[in-house]
Amino acid sequence: MREGRLRTQALALALCDALMVVLAMQIAWWVRFDLNAWSADHGYWHISVGWTPKYPYFVAVFVTLPLFWLILRELGLYDAPESRVGEFFRICAATLVSCVLLAALSFAIRTQQVDQQFQYSRAYSIVFFFAAILCLVSGRWLLRIMLRAITRTGIGENRILFVGDGPLAHELARALDAMGANRVIGTLNVRSQESGVRSQEPGVRSQGSGVPHGDCGAGGPPANCSAGVSPADGGTPPPCGAGGPPALSSSAADPTQFPLPVLGDTSQLSALAAQHACDEVVVVLPNAPKETLRELAEDCYRAQVRFRMVPDVYDMLLDHMNLTLVADIPLLGMRGSRIEGVNFLFKRIFDIVVSFALLVLLVPTVFLAAVIAVKLSDRGPIFYYQERIGYRRRRFRFWKFRSMRVGADKDENVQEHKNYLKKYIAGEAEGADSRGKIVYKITQDPRITRVGRFLRQFSIDELPQLWNVLKGEMSLIGPRPPVAYEVENYRPIHLRRFEVLPGISGLWQVSGRNRLTFEEMVKLDLYYIENWSLELDVRILFKTVSVVLFHRAY
Repeated sequence: MREGRLRTQALALALCDALMVVLAMQIAWWVRFDLNAWSADHGYWHISVGWTPKYPYFVAVFVTLPLFWLILRELGLYDAPESRVGEFFRICAATLVSCVLLAALSFAIRTQQVDQQFQYSRAYSIVFFFAAILCLVSGRWLLRIMLRAITRTGIGENRILFVGDGPLAHELARALDAMGANRVIGTLNVRSQESGVRSQEPGVRSQGSGVPHGDCGAGGPPANCSAGVSPADGGTPPPCGAGGPPALSSSAADPTQFPLPVLGDTSQLSALAAQHACDEVVVVLPNAPKETLRELAEDCYRAQVRFRMVPDVYDMLLDHMNLTLVADIPLLGMRGSRIEGVNFLFKRIFDIVVSFALLVLLVPTVFLAAVIAVKLSDRGPIFYYQERIGYRRRRFRFWKFRSMRVGADKDENVQEHKNYLKKYIAGEAEGADSRGKIVYKITQDPRITRVGRFLRQFSIDELPQLWNVLKGEMSLIGPRPPVAYEVENYRPIHLRRFEVLPGISGLWQVSGRNRLTFEEMVKLDLYYIENWSLELDVRILFKTVSVVLFHRAY
């Protein structure tokens, strides 16, 4: 059932792509030839009606379509749906490769027409490149709207049964439902003999109150970081790649926003999957014992439904290893950073361009308003700086808008923060209750000014770090830079965070931020370091905006 639906969707995408490529060729003809001819003869632009490209442009269709289909297929654009940002980049890459191959072919094979040599217009090829990207992206978007409308009637929907409950399950159900073709019908409780499964999810804690991060220190997830992903796309809501990174996800959803009816327990999995015509089972028990997962996978196999699961963040340890063969002898070693050489150059160019553009846009508006607000709130300085540890453990001056009262970083406050960081890194710190969620930060810090509270709420206090990015001391995306006394408590594996430039935002920040333990934060940072791509940076950047604007970081 599921395989048939996927084949139908892939066929619909292929037909849609074919129509969009033909439309792009028509648009390129209109722009290149109609615009020139009619503007020269009549002084205005006239669009021809019907299919106008003449031979040999018409013949090119029979070469262009198969080539586009082949490249799009090779880049995985007819496989399971991925993030829209990732799809956009793949479409751009497929269009570029196809246009380069078509240009090379047009030079190699020239069509004789009458007594003169024919060559395809270079302007036509350039217009076609941009038109193809626009048409393919728009066509797929419109097709998905149509498919979503059809599946909401019950035709061709992907029926999903959950195992497990809790905030993560409700957030995942909401995200799957938003994709349009999915319907989560309910969830199953774990049967009593499997009570060893811990129902608590990563980042959700149960006790106490905590001491904080603030202007006086960075440790762990900074209390006022700018923003921040959970397993996704090919597995559970969008992974950034095979074996998925922790997906670009934020705080857990309110269970009342997406209710999950309990249909029974896992002993009834096969019967309930058949009764409700389920296509797949998703296990949302990140800390489940391996024996439980094995039994659930076997039940799904017997019921002939697809099995997927949300992994424990600690299971990503194997992602830090790589295997090489030397004379047929396997060698297992730690994976290094991907942000080196040409990748470092591309990332640096991206940082400079985006940070400069943001400064141009924000300085006359948000920056100016923040400067006035901070200055009017009291007579203290506008900016706050602190020495942080960055790339390769180099020290640098870290800038922020001041959000605390003057003198908040005195020795007695720093000592309190040092003690808390030591416990936090050792995994002994207690969380504080904030709006029904356990976070590792102080929730009502009297040192924060009224203006500072607003600046932190929308992470405006972090914007001066764009200057650090331009100077090359920081990156837009990366691990947060710690203070020196935090590093004193690091274990050797934690020092790998210094293999890349520290960032204003990062993977762990959009994945839970202050709700994560220190070890979970480090795991996410290491995943980012070892699996970096420009696409991942763009996804985190867009997710950061969502987290900041809609308060989904806590």
